[in-house]
Amino acid sequence: LAKSLDAMEAPGAEHDIPMETEDVAATAIAGLVIPTTAGLANESFTLEPLDAAAVAVAGIEKPGRPKRKRRLIVDEQKNISGDEMKGNMAEYRDTLQPLDLAPPTRKLMRLKETGTADKLFAIPGCAHLRAQNLLKLYRSHLVYHVYSASALTGDQIRKDLDMAEHVDDNIEPEGS
Repeated sequence: LAKSLDAMEAPGAEHDIPMETEDVAATAIAGLVIPTTAGLANESFTLEPLDAAAVAVAGIEKPGRPKRKRRLIVDEQKNISGDEMKGNMAEYRDTLQPLDLAPPTRKLMRLKETGTADKLFAIPGCAHLRAQNLLKLYRSHLVYHVYSASALTGDQIRKDLDMAEHVDDNIEPEGS
């Protein structure tokens, strides 16, 4: 296989003319002509200085931003007495706290935020705790009750929800 790859030629290779190394460097980019050292000696490559007025009229130069004056702020020197220093060294509990690092992943961070008992009871179906076994167990213990809209009375609603003492019976359910 390697021999056959070496024997292959590029399409149109029979029309190629071998070039010198200077010519190869000059034609590496299509349309780019790099003069040889002999050509550089003949031509002068110096540029005239730009006229400042012409540059300002052309809008080439960006206007400078005005510099803002800064005020020097010096902190007051604070000294602590020896007795105060000893008191701080003796009572250090207010300066020490347990190390509380952020979890390495976003999922663990969400679990840390919503993983407290208060949050779990408030949001029992949160996305992080949807284990299939728990969902099957929950669904197996559901008991379905069907009520007709006309059979519901204010007393029945009050009894079911353990809410208000008086419920207005004249209120109709939505959508009827």
